[in-house]
Amino acid sequence: HPVGVLITASLGGGRLLLRNREIEHLEITSRLGEPHRAVIRFDLDTNRSENLQDFHGAFSVEIADDSILGGAKAVLFEGVMTGGTQDHQLRGGSRYEVLASSRLLFEMERSRRATLFATSFDDAVKGLKLTVIGAPRFKVPANGYRMFGETRLEFARRLGDDAGFFLIERDGQAQLRSEFDDARR
Repeated sequence: HPVGVLITASLGGGRLLLRNREIEHLEITSRLGEPHRAVIRFDLDTNRSENLQDFHGAFSVEIADDSILGGAKAVLFEGVMTGGTQDHQLRGGSRYEVLASSRLLFEMERSRRATLFATSFDDAVKGLKLTVIGAPRFKVPANGYRMFGETRLEFARRLGDDAGFFLIERDGQAQLRSEFDDARR
């Protein structure tokens, strides 16, 4: 029995499931200090009546070994739809391009709340609900922190930069880390 890979994308909280050949283009990017992002492009024929707005909500991509004996699975991306386009085709159906971001850092990226003032690095970390893993590499400013027209994400990155941390989204948390976690997952 041939061994293959099965890629499944779930859009709109499971409203639409796409598998291998139904996906024209799939791109997932991950950068330190940024939300993970995904772009998927696909066509639906005239038998389907979905509009772009029907795909708002949860978005995930999973990869699996589809052999009879294997069956190992891994989640490549989990997030929420953030935008997209729908182009109607001449002979019916539509071509879609859907954009998604990981939820936690995307919410921080969008959020420009009232000025946050903290008397210490630790207070600022608590105010942003960050998890710190590791020890600071640099001495942090002693006179406190203030958000200056920044998003919560920009402020979290500045905090991390001051102390020698990088910002990453992992295990459902926004984390400031001093080192990479090379543990097998």
